[in-house]
Formats: sequence, structure tokens, C-alpha cells
Amino acid sequence: MPTANRKGGETRDVFTSRKGGLLRGFSRKQPIQSASIAAAHRVDAASPREGSLGHEGRDPPTPPSQPLTGNVPERDVSLFLDKGNELFAQGNFDEALRLYYEALLRLNKSNITVETDRGPKPMTRGERKFRTARCLVNIGVVHIRQGNSVDAHSALELSSSQSKLVDRESDFYRNACEVLADSLENRGLVYFKEHEWEESQELYAEALKARRLCITLIDQKQKKLSRKISRSKEQTRKCQEEKESCQLDLANTLYYMALLLEKGENIDEALTYCEEAVSLRKTVIPEPSNDASGANVFALIGRLYCHESVCRYSDALPFYHEIHSRKCERFGRDTLGVVPTMNMIAFIHNKNGNYGKAIAISDHCLRIVTNGRGLNKETCAAYTNKGDGCVGMEDFETAILSYEAGLEIQLKYVAQDDFANVPLLQKLGNCYSDVMDYEKAIKAQERVIELKLRHRGTEPSQDLAASYSILGDYHNGHKEPTAAIKCHTRALRIYKHFGAKDYAAKEHNRIAGILKSNGQSSQAMEHYVASLYCSREARLPSTDPIVADTIRNVAAYDNQGVEEAVYKLTE
Repeated sequence: MPTANRKGGETRDVFTSRKGGLLRGFSRKQPIQSASIAAAHRVDAASPREGSLGHEGRDPPTPPSQPLTGNVPERDVSLFLDKGNELFAQGNFDEALRLYYEALLRLNKSNITVETDRGPKPMTRGERKFRTARCLVNIGVVHIRQGNSVDAHSALELSSSQSKLVDRESDFYRNACEVLADSLENRGLVYFKEHEWEESQELYAEALKARRLCITLIDQKQKKLSRKISRSKEQTRKCQEEKESCQLDLANTLYYMALLLEKGENIDEALTYCEEAVSLRKTVIPEPSNDASGANVFALIGRLYCHESVCRYSDALPFYHEIHSRKCERFGRDTLGVVPTMNMIAFIHNKNGNYGKAIAISDHCLRIVTNGRGLNKETCAAYTNKGDGCVGMEDFETAILSYEAGLEIQLKYVAQDDFANVPLLQKLGNCYSDVMDYEKAIKAQERVIELKLRHRGTEPSQDLAASYSILGDYHNGHKEPTAAIKCHTRALRIYKHFGAKDYAAKEHNRIAGILKSNGQSSQAMEHYVASLYCSREARLPSTDPIVADTIRNVAAYDNQGVEEAVYKLTE
């Protein structure tokens, strides 16, 4: 497979709107109650964006007709927000939005009083701005769920503005930073859904700054608290729980940033963010099995470790084992729900050379999907993994049967001219060649080239050159020297077009070998010399297999020693 992302059929994670799920209400955000399981169960996202289907295009709620006068107790505003959160959780977005607007109206137009030991007192400016910003985030999240991006942008931008108006000296400055991060993330989500990747990434980057600032502020608070002789254990515990809550918030933001970077194929940077997210979650919840909300992060980091540009398969394996364990507990060991992760584990074992394990796991997957009569993509992945394992064990006949079965199933859900068929066709061609069935190998490779030309155009590429080179090898094995030379010559021209001297040296060597076998020694020597020239330009060492073969042939042709031929090459 070109990348691990297609292997095993693991579902890509979906961006979700924050905050809520129940959304945060008017009252101060409560710290989590423990540093492990309770922390993991905090809901940081409203819900998957698919949930917005069926709620688009509704009319906005009607504002209250009666103007508000006099003081409004804090508990009255909290009632609107709490009820709005409850309705949001039930999917009644219109009514939830109406109640949020009621709360916002009171925050903006009335004198809000807060109950204290000495009786009611006016709410401070900092607290009012923070509460208003939080309410606007709730409104923005509802608009996102309803597919109303214009109103979502307006509410969330206003929320960001309100958060920034809270003074640093305010008791609610850290809370305002949290809300600022939430609003920035949701604005980034809106841009993401509109395919505005750069704008989305910029907002998530700003959200990360706000998250990190929250942790810095709590560290300062802890430092001050440690100097107090009269500090209580309760104060220390509460401060630590607030820090752990912010660490989990930061981990979630890092996770979303990593998803966004993965979308843009910035794999190394995505992996850096994801590793930090995992590290933060482990700091708060040391035992992965207790991290109930960590499955998505584990799936992402496993996927990134398996990416073709990273290839850290051993690092990915523990995360997939953890995900598999959870799925077994949820679905059962022999159910369809565990197959995608098992396919990924088999894929990793193949990459690590544990072919026997990969074959055993793939056979188990095939038994499950056969009984379940479904999951065609996962069935195809299982056959492909089994084929890869058999190739590793040099059991090419069984590998061919596995690849052919996988391709047959794949053609049931994709068209014959779909580019997704290329990897399996390439694997089949290689196996046909290994068993010297060159006629089938040629047909498979010609189909590969046909699909690449259809989907990627006729412009030359090094990938296309590699395909022609392979086809040339198959023609040569089938005793068709003219067709073989034609294919290698086409590959050679493409490589020279891109200045790939090392690959050009290989093609000259291949052509020379075919000509030599046909008794065309003089023409063969021209290509051997050209291969030497390209090898020198590419600075290939004399120990390179292509260079060594070329030197031996030049030495034999000229009746000179190998050392003299090497000297010519270095000169």
C-alpha cells in the first residue's frame, strides 16, 4: 500500500464543535473531580458535525418582546443556560438557541447581581465579559450544528472580542483565555468545513497559544499558593485539578491541529503535535486503559506512525493494541467491529517482518467478515495483508490467491478503472513474475500504467518511469527483448528529463544487459559506458550493485582489469 491510511479501513477522525455536549453553562466551569477517569469523561466537543443534518435552514428564534428592567439575579441567567444545554443535548437546537439568546439579552441589558455571604452585589466587568463570551460560544456552536456558517462566524468572532476585553488582573482572566481558545477553535472548524485550510490552521494556532497561556497562569497560581503557609489541602487539590483540566483542553486542541495538518499532508508537523497531545494525556491519566476519551488520539498517532514518510511501525503497535482491546470489550472478539483495527495490526506485523503473525491475524479477520457477510473494504484489506505475509514467507502461490480474492472483492464496490485497484495489481504483477508467469505479470502491469495515465495524465513522472521499467523487466523475462528495450528506453528518457542520474544509470544497465544477451555487444557497451557516466554524475559508490555489474562488464569487454575500470569511473 502507498500509505497506511488506506490499510485496514480505520475511519478518519471528524472535527467536532466545541464546547459543550452539554455546553458549558453560566456557572463557573467546575474542575474535574479526579486526575484519571473523571478527567477523561469531560466532554470537550458538542458532537460530530454529521449531527447537523436535518436541522438546516430553520428560522432564527423570535427575541423576547418585553424589555428587561431592574436587576437580574445570576441564578436566572443560569437557568436559561442550563435548560439550553439540556435541549442542545437532546438535539432541540432551535429551542436551545432561543434560551441562549434569552441569557445573552440579560447579560447585555440588565444589572446582574451575584449572591455573596454579604448579600447580592453587582457582577464585575471581567466576569460579565467572560460569561458573555461563553454564552456566545454556545450560540456559535448551535449555528455550526445547524449549518449556518455566517451566524456562527458572527457569534464566535464577537465571543473572541469579549474574551479579549477581560483585564489580566481580573479573577476571570484565565477563564476568558479558555473561552477565547474555544471560540478560536470553533471559528477554525467553520473555515475547515468551508475548505479554507490556511485560515483554519491560523485560528487553531491562535487557540493553542491561548491554551498554553491558561497552563502558564495556573503554574503561576500554584507557585503563589506554595508560598502560603496557610494553604489548605483542598486549595492545592483544586488548583492541581484545574491544571489537569487545562492540560486535557490543550491536548484536545493539539489533536485537532494534528488532524488539520494531516489533512494538508504535513505529516511530520502533525506527528509532533499529536505526540505532545499523547504526552499531556499520559501526564494527567498515566494508564491508557483509564483514558476513556483517548481512543481518537491513539488512532491518529498510530495512523501517523504508519504513514509511508514516517514508518515507525513499532511505535504504532501499542496504540493499536489498546484500541483493539477497547473494541473487543465493546463489540466482542469475533465481531465485525474489531476487524479494522486487526487489519492495521496485521499490516504493522508485515512491515516489521512478523509474517506469521500477520497471516494468522488476517485469517481470523477473514473468518469474521465471512460470517458477517459484509465489510467489503475490510475483507479486501485482510486478503491484501495475508498476501503480503505470504510474499514475506516466499509462498507466492498462496499470495497470488489472496491478492486475486482481494481484487475480486474490491471490484464489487469500486469500478474497474478506479485508481484504488493499482496497489493490488502491482502486487499481483510482482507475484506472477516471481512464479515466472510473465504473461499475467505483463497484463497486470500494463493495466497499472493504463490507470496511472488515465488518472494522472500523460505528463511524465518518475512514478510512471518506474512502472515502465518494471514492465520492461517482465517483457525481458518473457523473452521479448524488443518490447523490453522499448519500455526501459521510455523509463530512461523520463528519468533523464527529471535529472535522476542514479535511476538513469540503472536503465542504461538494464538495456545493456538485454542487448548483451542478444549478442549485440557493441550497442550493449555503449549503454554500459553511459551507465558508468550516469553513476559518476550521481556519485554512486563502486559497491552499488548496478555500478559493480557495469564495471565487471566493461572490464570483460575491454580485456582490462576491474581496478582500471574503477579508475575510469572515478576519473
